[in-house]
Amino acid sequence: MNMKENYRAQQQIALSPEDTLTTTSAGAVIKLKGLVKQSLVSETRKVLQSISNYINDIYKGRASLFVFEELFGTKNTIYLLFQVETLQDYYDIMQIDMNCGPLRTIINDKISGIVNDWSELFESGTLASQTLLPQFRRMYGANDSGTEMTFQKPLTGLPPAFHQFTLPLENIIHSGNAGLMIHREAQLKYEFRSEGRQFARDVVDSINTKARGEATAFLYEEAFGNADKIHWLIHMDKIDSYYPLIQIHAADPEVRELYFKETLPKEKGGGNWSKMFVEGSMKDNSFVPQIW
Repeated sequence: MNMKENYRAQQQIALSPEDTLTTTSAGAVIKLKGLVKQSLVSETRKVLQSISNYINDIYKGRASLFVFEELFGTKNTIYLLFQVETLQDYYDIMQIDMNCGPLRTIINDKISGIVNDWSELFESGTLASQTLLPQFRRMYGANDSGTEMTFQKPLTGLPPAFHQFTLPLENIIHSGNAGLMIHREAQLKYEFRSEGRQFARDVVDSINTKARGEATAFLYEEAFGNADKIHWLIHMDKIDSYYPLIQIHAADPEVRELYFKETLPKEKGGGNWSKMFVEGSMKDNSFVPQIW
């Protein structure tokens, strides 16, 4: 690999992009985070590679798994992105296959002589997960304008994230072909839950319009956690794509207007987007595909 090129998560698996669920086509995205013990980094990567190979092969069309590592933050923090068609698929993997199915046998073989359970590869208390469901217009009073949803087959869950905009699928940057991903989460105040979701969708639209070719953003709702917590997944073509994104926010008048204009109704006190979120709840982390 040319060291000037960014590695892509799609390179972790043997499936073609057309056969791989990603953040744009999945019905749910489960993000599992953990801090790997410093002494077990090499062994953990081998275990995760085996898990990834098995899931992407056996659950083709139902689930895919990409492995990422934190770029700017705590060293040896890894992220597993499970992209599933339905929540039932994730349950089947984690509660059945991983506990008493073939996946458990594979894991036991890989950790034999190293640790007693795969969770012991991580620092105690650091394994945590978030379940993200694609947000769509009409949820919680968000504006119904914009992309009209049409579906090629009956839905078993929520519309996948690619329904959030009208970009051609081949031009979308997602978890499979991104060189860098940024996950931003924020807690909406209950009184601004509708206005906040509309603002969040406007942010998605601005990135997908103004940074086309450099970045693509999707918006999600957290399923099992704090109510009204929203998540942006921002996918960048390469690490340096972060700079054009900053430039847009600093210099593009339409984007600046989005952040400075007063959008809250007078009966709620007026104001701009900064009043919509709980103080200190907005945070980012960035990660890049793990290189096997």
